[in-house]
Amino acid sequence: MRDPSPEEVALHRGIIAHAADVPIVLAAMWVQVDYLVTLSRRHFIDDPAVAARSGLRIGTSGEVLQWLRIRLAGEG
Repeated sequence: MRDPSPEEVALHRGIIAHAADVPIVLAAMWVQVDYLVTLSRRHFIDDPAVAARSGLRIGTSGEVLQWLRIRLAGEG
């Protein structure tokens, strides 16, 4: 996984309000993560448009554990 170039970051600047987080969102999109875990509520979670624009499932560590429990229960 490579870091996004400055040009790629600039091109996707509107994906999240906090400019320093653009490379994080881009990298998560590129590798198609199942869930982006963050403690940054203000930048990622409190702005639901970030998930909508990126197509990512975004939440806290507690939320991802709950999501995993539900998924695993469905497989049992």
